[in-house]
Amino acid sequence: FVSTISIEFDASSTRSRLRQGVINTEGNYQILVQRGQLFVQRTAESTRLEQSALPICPAVLDGETAECIWRAIREKHPVPIFSWQDSSQVCVLRFISDSASANLKLFNAAVIPHRREALVLHKLCDMHDLNHASEPIWRAVGHLTPMFYCSGFFLASNNYMRLIKHLQRWIFTDGVVKIDYSRPDDDVLQHNMALVEMALGPRHTNDAGLDEGGRNNTRWSCALDLLKLDTGSWSDPNHITHHCKGIHCCPGGAHETRHKL
Repeated sequence: FVSTISIEFDASSTRSRLRQGVINTEGNYQILVQRGQLFVQRTAESTRLEQSALPICPAVLDGETAECIWRAIREKHPVPIFSWQDSSQVCVLRFISDSASANLKLFNAAVIPHRREALVLHKLCDMHDLNHASEPIWRAVGHLTPMFYCSGFFLASNNYMRLIKHLQRWIFTDGVVKIDYSRPDDDVLQHNMALVEMALGPRHTNDAGLDEGGRNNTRWSCALDLLKLDTGSWSDPNHITHHCKGIHCCPGGAHETRHKL
């Protein structure tokens, strides 16, 4: 039968708290994270492919060299690498990682010598492939790169909640919210709508043009409220501009507008 082991791994610096005996130490450590999968095809004629996940514990690296990474992979992997060949006819070992020099050295020095024992493959992870393919587009469309940086910032730790609390204080700062009674710029409104569509995806409606419900349309409902309130340029770092339509729009004046925001 055919057996395939797929190993995805990545090493990065992470602030962690480690326990060494009775002593807790906290600092920045190089952590190796892995994900393993085992695929088995019992016979050459069989169309059934058995898949099993291989849980692998994170490992603390002594360094970011190819030797340190390879040692951690061998020590933490639940299936001893290069020791299962006798039980199968065809063996495939697939490594998925980024293109860091240490990973390429690891593949060349530690894995390729076993190519007679198994079919050994190396592939860039899909996220890095996508990054390389889309980078020219990001550079061509200037406002996308800052948005990706913002997304990464929001996903880190508790930055999102801290930002929400800061925004609440900032909105009520004198001079931040500007009330304008003129007509908003149509080009600015279209640009704001394009940003929402890029962030949330298509808005799902039924034949009558009404929202079908669901999590995405709940977000769209909130986004439409924001589009009605923040009708100025979203690239203005100092002000939020609301083009008020009169007494029926904000009966309570600027104070009500700030509360809506």
